[in-house]
Order: sequence, then C-alpha cells, then structure tokens
Amino acid sequence: MPSLTRSLQQQLHELDQFCPYLSPSDVLRTAVDSERIYISSLAESNRFCLVRLADDWPIDTIHHLIQLFSDAMIQPSELLRFHYAQAIGELTGRHKLPLIDQARRFVDPLPQEKEYQLELYFSYFLNAYQQENNDHSELLNLEKTLRQTNQAAWITLVFQLPQAALDQSQYQIAQTIQSLDGLRLLQRFYHSGYDLPEPKPTSSVLVQYERMQPSAQRSAFVNSVKSTTELMIGSLTDTAPKGLKHSTIDFLADRARLDPDKRAFNTMMHLIQLMKLDSDITAGLHARDSAVDLLPLLRPSEIDRLVIELKNSLGVSSSNHAPIIPRLLAEALLRSPANKWNQLIDYLHDLIKVGNPLQSMQSIQTIYYLLHRSGSVELQSALLLCLLTGVAHHREELAIMSITTIGQLLWIDRLDPEAIQTIMRKLLIAMEHRLTTSPQLAYFYQPIRQIIADYIEQYPQITHVPQRRPAFFPGSFDPFSLGHEAVAKAVAELGYDVYIAIDEFSWSKRTQPNRIRREIMRLSIADELHLYEFPESFSINIANDADLSFLQSTLGEEVALVVGEDVIRGASAYRQAKKIRQFHHLIFARKIDSDIEQVAADLNMSAERIPLRGYEKISSSLIRSGLESQQDISQLIDPLARQFIYDHDAYKDPQYTKDALTLNEPPYRLMTKQRQHELTDPSSGAVVRYTIENKTIILLEAEGNCLDLVCDVLAEGCRTGMEQARSQIDLEELELIGFMNQSVDLRSPCSLHFDLDDLIKDEYRNEEAFLQVLARTRQRMLLEIGKLFPGHFVLPIYQHRVYQRLAQAITSKNSAEIDPSSSKRLGPYLAVPFGEILKRRVLPNTATKSIHTEKCFEPDLSRWQIQESPDYMALRNQVQMIKSFDRPVLLVDDLLNKGYRLKRLMPLFQECGLKVDTLYLGLISQRGREIASSYQLAVKAAYELPNLRHWFAESKSYPYLGGDSIYQVKSELSLSFWPSINLIFPYSRTPFLKAVPRAQQYAYSATCLDNAIELLEVLEKLYQERTYRYPQLRHLPELIYLPRYPFHGRGIYQEESLKPSHLLRQDREWLERLR
Repeated sequence: MPSLTRSLQQQLHELDQFCPYLSPSDVLRTAVDSERIYISSLAESNRFCLVRLADDWPIDTIHHLIQLFSDAMIQPSELLRFHYAQAIGELTGRHKLPLIDQARRFVDPLPQEKEYQLELYFSYFLNAYQQENNDHSELLNLEKTLRQTNQAAWITLVFQLPQAALDQSQYQIAQTIQSLDGLRLLQRFYHSGYDLPEPKPTSSVLVQYERMQPSAQRSAFVNSVKSTTELMIGSLTDTAPKGLKHSTIDFLADRARLDPDKRAFNTMMHLIQLMKLDSDITAGLHARDSAVDLLPLLRPSEIDRLVIELKNSLGVSSSNHAPIIPRLLAEALLRSPANKWNQLIDYLHDLIKVGNPLQSMQSIQTIYYLLHRSGSVELQSALLLCLLTGVAHHREELAIMSITTIGQLLWIDRLDPEAIQTIMRKLLIAMEHRLTTSPQLAYFYQPIRQIIADYIEQYPQITHVPQRRPAFFPGSFDPFSLGHEAVAKAVAELGYDVYIAIDEFSWSKRTQPNRIRREIMRLSIADELHLYEFPESFSINIANDADLSFLQSTLGEEVALVVGEDVIRGASAYRQAKKIRQFHHLIFARKIDSDIEQVAADLNMSAERIPLRGYEKISSSLIRSGLESQQDISQLIDPLARQFIYDHDAYKDPQYTKDALTLNEPPYRLMTKQRQHELTDPSSGAVVRYTIENKTIILLEAEGNCLDLVCDVLAEGCRTGMEQARSQIDLEELELIGFMNQSVDLRSPCSLHFDLDDLIKDEYRNEEAFLQVLARTRQRMLLEIGKLFPGHFVLPIYQHRVYQRLAQAITSKNSAEIDPSSSKRLGPYLAVPFGEILKRRVLPNTATKSIHTEKCFEPDLSRWQIQESPDYMALRNQVQMIKSFDRPVLLVDDLLNKGYRLKRLMPLFQECGLKVDTLYLGLISQRGREIASSYQLAVKAAYELPNLRHWFAESKSYPYLGGDSIYQVKSELSLSFWPSINLIFPYSRTPFLKAVPRAQQYAYSATCLDNAIELLEVLEKLYQERTYRYPQLRHLPELIYLPRYPFHGRGIYQEESLKPSHLLRQDREWLERLR
C-alpha cells in the first residue's frame, strides 16, 4: 500500500488519477449538464478556468465555448453578463478571432436577445480584449463600422481606444453628441490636444463641469458649488443615466481633492452608499476606483472608520458578487496600522465559515485583493489559511471560488513561495477530496492543477518540507469537538503530523453516517496545518494486530497512537499480549490528578500525557445534548462544522444507542390430529384449524384475530408446493390477502413488506392516531395489490415478526442469550444487515454492524445500480471495515429474489478474503436459493415463497416517506434530504407491472399517493400539536429518519414552506391529468 507521508511531487502525480484529462467536448458537456455555467456565484471561476483550458483547443471548439458563454448571458444575472462578456473578450483577443464578429453579440444582437441589454456589457468585452491583444487595427476597424450603426456602442469603444488612436473624424462626431457621455468623451480628446466646445450658459452643474478643461477655472467652479445634496441623491437612483452617475462621481471626487480635510471622508461615505445600493455594476466599479484614488487623502482615524464601515458592508451590495466593496476594503486595510490587521483577518475568516453566501464570497474576494497587494510573507500565510477553510467548505461554490482564487494568484505570480509552501500539502489533499466526491468539478480543477505544477517547477524549493513524526488519532468523533481539536493541536505542537481516523467500531451506538462525521472533522481542521484526515479507504481497528501492521506500513514504523485514558483503562486489547502495547502512546486525560501514566507503566507501554488546556469538559455527548435541546454550542465546536450540522439537520434525535430487539412474542404452536392441523398463537389465543387435500389447503375453523395465523399457514403451503387454498370460514379479512369466492391461488404469490414503522421517528410512530391511519393504508394497499393479480395470494410481511424469527435464529447460532437484559456476553459472530432490515437496531448480545446500501437510479431513470447509501462510505470501504472486526460474518437482508444487493457485495467480500458463514433473510424465493447456492451460502429465512411473482415494499411506494435514490444529484433542499424516485406514476413508469393493464397501474399509483397523503397529513397534525408550529417540508427531518423528496428533474425545486401533503396533492392532480 502507498505511504500516506507523500512528497508534494507524489501528491501532484496522484492528483492526476482524480483529475484526468478532459477533452474539450467533455468540458463543454460537463459545464452545461451540471448547470454550473449558469450559477452567478461561479461566473468568475468559470471564466478563469474555461479560458485557461481553451488555450490548447482547436478554433472551432473555442467558438463553441464562446457560444456557451453567450447563451449563458441571457440568464437574468448581471454578474454572469459582467464576467462572460470579459470571457468572450479574452478568448477573442487570446486566439486572434475577428473582433467585429464577436462585437456583434453586444452591439447588434439577435432580435430575441435585445431585451437582455447586452450592449451595456460591451465595454467589459472590449477591455478584456485589449488586455489580451495589443493590435489596435482591429479596434479601429470596429470603430469605423460602429460610426454608422450604433452611437452608444461607438462612444463606449472610443472611450476604450488609446489616446494615440484618437483622430479628427472621431472628434467631429463627438462634438455632435448632445449628452453627458458626449461631453465626457470630449474630455478624452482634450487630453490629445483637441479643444473643448465653448461653454454655454446652463443650469446643469455637471454639464458645465464636463465642458470645462482641467484648469484653475474648473477647480474654482467645482469649489464654488456650495451644496451637492441634489447631485448625490440623483446619482443614487436606479433610473439615473450611466453618464450622469459617472460625471457625478468624477465631480464629487474632484471637489473632495480641493478640500480633503472637510470633504474627502464624506465623499467616500457617499461613494460607499452608491456601491452598496446601485445595481449598476459599471457605476459601482467607477465609484470604487474613485474611492481608491481618494484613500491617500484620508486621515488615519478616518481610515479606521472607513474599514469598519466597509467591513460591515460585506454581503449587502446590490451588485451581488461583483468585487466592488472587497477591493476598496483591501486597499483601506493596507493603509491602516499592521496591528489592526489580525482582527479583520479573523473577521473575514469567520465570515467564510458562518456568513451568508454573499458575505463569504466577498470575504474571499477581499482576501484576493489583500494577497494581490501585499508582499508580506506573514500576512500572506495568515490569509492563505483563510482560503484553505474556503477550499474545504461544504458549500460547493465557496470551495470552487477559493481554489480558483489561489489559482489566479499563482497564475499572476503574486504569492511568495515561502507562504504557499505552508499550505501546499493541505491544498492538494483538499483538491483530491473534492475530485473524489464531485468528479463533475474536474473542469475547474484541471487548469488549477496545471498552474500548481508550473509553479512548483518554477519554485522547486517549496517541495523541501521537513519530515515530521506521524501520529494516529482514531475515534467515532460523533461529532468532532473543540476538545478533540485541542488534543490534535497539542500533539502537532510536539512535532507530529496527526492523522485523524473516523472509525466504525462503536457498533452499538447510533452514530451519524460516516461521511457526515468525517466532513465535520474535515471542516474543523481545514485551517490547521499539521492535522490531516486519515483516508476512509483504510480501515484500522486498533484491537486488530493485522490492521496495526498495516498502519505501520502506511504511516511508518514510528507512528504513535493518540487515545483517551478511558481507552487504555477499558479496552480489552490492552489486557492481552497484543501488538498495540508496542506502540508509543500519546494519552489525553480529562482529570488533572489522573494516574494514567502509572496505568501505562504497569502495562509496559511507552506513553506520555497530553494536556487538554481548558477543554477538559468539552465532549461529543455535550454537543449532542446541546443540539437536541437547541442550546448554544458555539464554544464546543468549530463554527464551520456547526454550520454544516445545522445545514444537515443532524443530531436532532435524542437516542444515541441503537434499540436492542426485545423478543416477547412466543412462537406459534402447531398440533396435528387425525389429518387435521391446529395452529395457535399463545399470546393472543387465536386459533386456526385446517386440513390438506390434493395440494389444497382447506381452512376449517378460526377463533380470535387469526389473519396472521392464516397467512402463516398459506405461506407454509406455498413453501411446500400447495397450489390452492379454500376457506369454510366466514372471515372478511381474507379478501385482503387475495381470496375471491372463498379461494385463493398459491402458485405464484406476491408479498407486501410493511416496513414503514422503522422510518418514522419514535415519538410519532407509536401515536394512536398514526397507528390507525397506518392500519387503514395497509388494508388499502393489500386490496389494491389483490386487484393487480386477482385471486392470487398476497403475503403481508410485518417487520416485527421478521425480527422475531431472525433474532431467534441468529442468537441461537451465536450461542447468545435471547434476553439482552439477562447477559452482556457477546457471541463470536458479527451480524451484518445490508438491506433495510435492522438499520437502527442491534440483535440481543450480538455485535451488529450494517453495510448501508441503496438502489441508485440515473437522473433519466435509464439504468440503476446498487451503491452505498448517501453520506456513507464506499461499499468497498464498508466491507473492509467489516473485515477489521475480525469476526465470522452472518449476513442479514430483507429479501433474496433476484439478488442484486448480494451480487454487488459478494465479490467485495471475496476480494477482501471475508468468509460469510450464513445468510439470514426475511423472505426467499427459489430463484434466491439458487443465487445463494452459487456462492455456497447456508440460508435461513423467516418466510419462503419459491414461486414469488413480485414483492412490494411499503417504504418504496410512498413519496416523501421512502423511495430509491438518484445517482449524483445533490439535494436542492436542506442537505438532510435525499432526492429520490418512486416507481409509480406520475414520476416514472411501473416496469414491474408490464403485464398489468395500464388502468390498473394508474389505480395502484393513485392508491400509493392517497396513502402517502393520508400518512403525511396525520404526521403533520401530530407535529403541529406537539410543537405549535405550522408543518412545512423543511420540518420533515423532525418526523422521519431519512427524509426524501421526489425528484422531478434538474432545476425543478420543491417549495420548502409548503406542507409535504400539499405538494403531494399537486402530484396527485398531475397523475389525474396523465390518465
């Protein structure tokens, strides 16, 4: 296995595996399919990365890219148009494309594009073009074309021409333009030696100002204007012409220069208000540039006040993500005393972590300008740590913007090699993580990776990083706290690189999914230079000698273990002659007077104690308790990790340990006398008597509530080859399981799994009102399935009865006590559920660890595959974790018919050398037995229906309550929701019902929707009664363990403020329209 202590060159080389070369067509397709090209906050990143990528593309593909930018500009976003106009200009200049052809996109758009006012962004296109191409002949040809066609565009172009390119014919045209823009243009000609027009009497201050040549007379006029209130108010209105705003800004700036002590600061405050309130990016940028020019006129105390005002203005700009306020803030900060920098840097860092999206992005922009202007290694190092937090951020836009910001600074060589050396390793690790979890981001990272490689080649000294000793810090970290972080930092201060591993070996605890806990840890240590995530692909159980040997092969023989004193005192591995005692230990203890050093000495261990330094009382359980009771946890956990928890609605369930199954139902008793059989339920007293004739079961008598007994009799008949059942009993409930005219066909039965109970949270699923509705919906579902296959047996399978039977079989196999309260001795086997069964439960006195699998569909439903459940480790890593338990395995699943899940997992088990002893199932068919035999698996099942026609699951049929996942589609709602699909109309065809008439397929789908609506309505009512809040979709995670929403397609969003039942009624109406 490769060592984790890699050099930067090795890291960069391995990054190629996660960031493979993308062809131009791949890049364009990914940008469109992922819809990131249309996201305003990613506009600058798209522009930078795609323009860099296009350097090696053929010309025809570059034209496709320009068209992509052009198409995206019709989105209602000024920021997209601002950046993509520049992108088109850059591509036109870099690749020497005909300027006139590309300019027409702005000055002569298609009729259907005129409403988008692309002409307003013509100046950005021209400016970007000139930065890439110094040939002015193309500009002059365009100028001649525009003279006759578009005066406004012509003015914009002449403003962009260099002074030397201005001529007499242009001057004559400018003289005829009767507007402030024309007068401002004549000022440019004046600087090239042309005369300004004669001043004429006018009441407009701005017209007089623009008609005067820069002189003492003009200064005297500016100084003579006593009140500028009217000008200031006029420039703040959105309807004011662009020329008026520009002239006002220039006039006010000139006036401030004439008397800076009295006017400069007030003018600056006005310009800031214009930047904040004006949605016109052009005016905002001009105001910013004028404000930057005025900064030298301010006194130190005014600079301080300005920094405070600008700091508080982050996130409130009407120009959205345009870098207006950030540039001015950076320039002002660099003029303030250095002892005040740390405070603002900490503020920017906090905004990146917990600010709203606009605040976070403008903080990153501010850091960009600070890094761009500062040559201080110390300041650059502190600011780069802030950007590392952004690179690791759970909000994708912030991560992309942060990594692009670093890429831009490396591209223009603005970062000191000594400063970038400190973060390069963590930067490459963060990029690797992003590309692993979001491969569709490769087109952002491909140019950044090349920029980094070029920078390392230019400055090879940054690869010379001193090697530090490795330390391994494992734990469940549910969640990772400031206390855990303090321990890791204390170890790092001793000269260690600390590798933090999120393990899965606390099997009795109901922990958050591995990747949720891992992300919390990753966010917490994002800006800590010597703290690293231990990869999830490496499973290390410190009680397993083979795993410890593997750990030494990956981190080095000298690796130390970081553990709490409770581990040393309580783990049985330390009492045995095991390899773990040969490791050097770094032990943290919560009590000052702890004798843990002596305990370690008694065990002949090399150990030293790590102080917690004020974090002794912080624990994961304290954080969970605070989250459950909605208390402040800001002093217990990193702010960014805290925001991630809130975004995921995590840790809202009070129960931390999994439910142990209680087996209180005695088994049914079967008696046979004179060819008549009697089955009895001792707990209820129900009895059913029957006989068998010629492969037909004849029900003779029944007492009490006996439907469950009848189902067991018929299920056993299916197993033994019975073909029919007839009833002499007058029992209405028999209709529910398929009886027609007192008989039912047993040759090709169906099953209906009642598994919704485990999805509803405890405080609601036991409510009488919910139970009554659940019973009604189950009866309706049984009747509807009976209509799909008239006269055929439908076996209802209740989850608690499956649990009862499997638990008895597994605990017997495991030589464990059936009553968890009577003994705490574990059997030798590990039970491994890998379906829906036992996800939140453990078997009595049996180590139980689930493999979390999910059926995942492509967004177009063209295909599906068995994958890991969202937020859980990859299936291969989960299997590796099971191996680390070092116990023989008992697999457990709901059903084995076609065996998709088993076929997905068994090769992984075989690859890891993991032997499965027995497979336990809720239901098995003959086809399933053949699949199990092909893997040489012993099988035990609660039910067996050899000729199973089809199986239905309650949880898969009800939108918002269950379903199957959609592959690589992120939730448009809270991150705790899973986009899902239910294979019913109107969301999908019903492929499993092809042989059923279409009318019956619609009727079945309607029943599913009606049942889901009724269940949601009763849950909403109970929620409102319990919390006194109006139930909304966003509250669904408080009712259901795995909240889902039906995926209607990309870009189609659910309204979170509406009730789920209301949204589902809309889908019900949609179904009626399809009939």
